[in-house]
Amino acid sequence: MLDRIFSLEKFFFVTSLMVILMISHFSFSSKILVFYSVILSLRLIFIFKKSPPVIILLIFISLYISPFFSHFFQGYEVSVWKSFNNSYYLNQVLSIFSIFICSIFVFTKKCTHYTPIIKRLNITPSNSIFYASIIIGFFLAHFGLKGESLLSGLNYALIDKQRSPLFEYTLIFFLTAFIHSKRNKTQYLFLFALSLFVILKDFLYGGRVTSLMLILLIYLINYEYRIKTKYLFVFMILALFLLSLISFIRSAPLIFLEGKYDFNLFYEYYFSVNQNTTLNSNEGDVAHSSARILGMIETNIITTMDRFKSFLYFAISVFTPGISISELSNLAAYKKDMYQGGGGLLFPISFYTWMSYPGVILSGFFVSRMIKSFIETKRNALIVYLLLFFSTFPRWFSYSPIIVFKLCFYGLLVYVFFNSLKKMKKVEHCN
Repeated sequence: MLDRIFSLEKFFFVTSLMVILMISHFSFSSKILVFYSVILSLRLIFIFKKSPPVIILLIFISLYISPFFSHFFQGYEVSVWKSFNNSYYLNQVLSIFSIFICSIFVFTKKCTHYTPIIKRLNITPSNSIFYASIIIGFFLAHFGLKGESLLSGLNYALIDKQRSPLFEYTLIFFLTAFIHSKRNKTQYLFLFALSLFVILKDFLYGGRVTSLMLILLIYLINYEYRIKTKYLFVFMILALFLLSLISFIRSAPLIFLEGKYDFNLFYEYYFSVNQNTTLNSNEGDVAHSSARILGMIETNIITTMDRFKSFLYFAISVFTPGISISELSNLAAYKKDMYQGGGGLLFPISFYTWMSYPGVILSGFFVSRMIKSFIETKRNALIVYLLLFFSTFPRWFSYSPIIVFKLCFYGLLVYVFFNSLKKMKKVEHCN
């Protein structure tokens, strides 16, 4: 009976979305679509209330509805950038976003029970693998990010830094180190030192996302089963506050370096009314960057052949760690010199670029399968992949899906490689 009601619920949301999209030429349809996305996101969150990591993922995704609310209900500009920054293209982004959310819901199975994923993973201590992982992690963190830092007094946009994707691969070796640790104080100290080094370096060079992903990974492997859900929401609010503060610091580091900050400065930043009615947020920039890509597709700046090449180059780039083959392999940065934007790109927009609307549905199906596997799987290799998938969503959802097929997949390969070495060593020892 409950399954039949759930099926009817899915039918209702799909039908409702189709009707809303059919009347999209009316100005009020955008507001209805915002309400629809909010309601469906809340419904998804309620379905997975027993799985805190899935709740965190869904809340993060739902945050990207906020710029559309600000634009269509309050008349705000979503970003300071002007190219294709209008209601027409933003409505298209919102439509694709809604189809993506609906696809996750349609392919979703109700969560009736959940065991923290780390309790389903076999921890296999190995001193050699642990210390090798720690050394490689420090190496990647040190050489993957260099140049000027915020200590120079320049804001984030002006500092001359060289950030390699390899910097984020530190997460892989942090995870393999944990999996092969003996969980004693000495090895925990090494893990703490590596995480602290990555977070401080990321902060000094104006970054936030890598630190956030590492904190999410630490939460998944060491704190998920210890922190009650009600306290989790408190931590999430504090995290949003902290991320906002970091954004403020990196935009004007000289104020903090010279000690010119006071209570009024923070009060103005957090509570003053935006007189310019223009959003200054990551969510707003990502919404605009997504509209920018759709505008370039509609005006044939990105041709059908370009879309095919983009998919091809993206697929090839999976096998080229740290190397960009073509500008088209990174849609978020494509032709930013001519059509400026703040950066980032919503996960389903990339799939729309490559495969049109079937691609959007496929992106929702993919995320729903990952959620299902995260809740149910007991296979070690897949658990490693999913731990990385659920800790790197700030990157793959709002910047580039390459992380899903690159960093997460490479993490799985590294785990399998280390395990193979361990088995070979064990066989040689027995012989």
